[in-house]
Amino acid sequence: MFYSNVLEYLMRDKTNPVNQMYLHEIELMWKEVQKALAISSQSGTNEDMVIAVNYFTEIISNQKYRYDKFKRKGFHYESQLFQPYYIADLLSVIFSRTGVLEHYGIKWDFQRFDLGPKYSPPNLLEDEKKPNYTRYESNKFAMLTRTMEYQYRIEGRRNYEKSNQVYPLIVFGLFKRLDPIDFTQCESQARLAREAFPGCKFIILTETLRENYVPEVDKSDVDICFVLRKQYFNKRKKQNKIALDVVNVMEKTIIDYLNFYETPREDIFQARGILK
Repeated sequence: MFYSNVLEYLMRDKTNPVNQMYLHEIELMWKEVQKALAISSQSGTNEDMVIAVNYFTEIISNQKYRYDKFKRKGFHYESQLFQPYYIADLLSVIFSRTGVLEHYGIKWDFQRFDLGPKYSPPNLLEDEKKPNYTRYESNKFAMLTRTMEYQYRIEGRRNYEKSNQVYPLIVFGLFKRLDPIDFTQCESQARLAREAFPGCKFIILTETLRENYVPEVDKSDVDICFVLRKQYFNKRKKQNKIALDVVNVMEKTIIDYLNFYETPREDIFQARGILK
């Protein structure tokens, strides 16, 4: 699990005993979330895991875990501890229930997809035995990908070279608070993802929006944005809970996207009466 990996990484730093104590406290609470994730994975419903994550995020927002520069304890706001890796764990449950992770070449992780490859010989006289290709990688995002293996050779030669290509299927931007800079970066990433695979979908999952900011999703390359707490970020107001109905719609959207790949586009309107 993604958040478990964050805790494991942070616990390697033994220099601050108070922070170690805090991490052990948080680890115990996270184990309760893991139990709820397991229950939801089996039950097919999202209620247990949403309740557990809401309780967990309320606990870790306790000011005692924040960095105190005078006492030199706690964690900075930018620490991975407070980043929404738990949302990725919710997605892991949803993907596991669909069975998509059991398919060959499928991977769900924070990773990069490939752009290219492009034929780029050092010169045209020395490339005959082993043709040279260059490729570029995207930024690292949470994404569902499929890896394809290719063989190629120069015409007339016997031996093949092998190459793997990682294609993005669904890319996620995960945020606690979405602001215009974040959204612009997501738009750029969405365009690159469609260059790699035109059928790729880009989904933003954010807990809140920056105050008085509403992204123009319909005019962008982002397919859809879910605001899980249904609110603007405001330090002075109590934070809403992650809404179960939003998580349910998110799951249905993901399943629809996965099923889309199994249905030829020309048959979509016959099945649903909708073209997007």
